[in-house]
Amino acid sequence: MTASGSALGSAEHIAREIKRRIRERTELTASVGAAPNKLVAKIASDLRKPDGLVIVREADVRGLLDPLPIRKLFGLGAKTAPKVEALGIYTLGDLRQAVPSRLRPLFGRYTERLQQRAAGIDDRPVIPDVDEKQISAEETFDTDIADPARLHAEIVRLADKAVSRLRAKKLTGGCVTVKIRRGDFTTYTRQRQVEPRTQETRVVARIAGELLDGWRKTQPHAALRLLGVGVSDLGEEMQADLFGAPESTRNRQLDATVDAVREKFGSVALRPASTIVKPRE
Repeated sequence: MTASGSALGSAEHIAREIKRRIRERTELTASVGAAPNKLVAKIASDLRKPDGLVIVREADVRGLLDPLPIRKLFGLGAKTAPKVEALGIYTLGDLRQAVPSRLRPLFGRYTERLQQRAAGIDDRPVIPDVDEKQISAEETFDTDIADPARLHAEIVRLADKAVSRLRAKKLTGGCVTVKIRRGDFTTYTRQRQVEPRTQETRVVARIAGELLDGWRKTQPHAALRLLGVGVSDLGEEMQADLFGAPESTRNRQLDATVDAVREKFGSVALRPASTIVKPRE
């Protein structure tokens, strides 16, 4: 925001404008935080959801952070937080003022950095443009799913969504990852390298389905809360091989047709038939 002030106005003005445009274009609310650094701005954006605007000035940082529970500090994991609370440290103010020697058994050489973050000190730069490392799609279900047919339909739908984004960016991927979360929130990932690199929906959907099946063999009756499909090891789109396998040629032709239809009629105009599950009688 600092470099934008002369052209766009204050951080508060820009934040309000962002909220206004989101509401105007999507009819959705958004929560925005503005602060001296990105850590405090992120924490501030989380305080008054679903339609909040929290402006934190330099002099007010400590007053805002000190009463907050330690679990509001990004980077303090769910497994570590109970260990910190067992030391009698419950708020960011407690963490900021703690004797470092009490924390070192947990955080080692990162103790000083953690206490600085609890005090709202964060000099990491804002990096607006970062190369994507993975393109993915995931879904949290309203009710946990155990039915294999429904899980496979979801895997195909998510693969289709992720790979459509991959093609839109003119990229290929060399690794497929499946993210699996059970109803008890235990999360697993499975991945497989792809050779040659691909941007074909059928290839990614097939591999993702095989990864899910492999995991389900170890826990055949597990009900899943979330599924995700991602493609990583990204590279530029390659010229199609004129002598490539007929199946790959058909896949690319099909994908190109689907992309063209969706571009003209919307993203929901077509979907893979395998995402349609007949209700049980």
